[in-house]
Amino acid sequence: MRGVFLDLGTVSNGDLDTASLSAVLPASSSMSQTPQEQVGRRIAGCEVVLLNKCRISREMMAANPQLKLVALTATGVDNVDVRGRARARPSQSPT
Repeated sequence: MRGVFLDLGTVSNGDLDTASLSAVLPASSSMSQTPQEQVGRRIAGCEVVLLNKCRISREMMAANPQLKLVALTATGVDNVDVRGRARARPSQSPT
């Protein structure tokens, strides 16, 4: 399973051990930060996306039907279009 952490540098100063993440998601990469204009490119082909500050739109999710998990490392969900996700895949809960 392929995954990406788009902005690990916003939650870690090098003090978080990502070994457990790598163990369960060996085909993953962690970016210190991702400019918003590169988000779509970096999530392409991924099944798992972790993010803190980056934004994921309905269009990005629709372009990546293989997505199984979008996990936020922040409070709130305003940076992910959860309602758009529900409209894109109505048989699945957006939560």
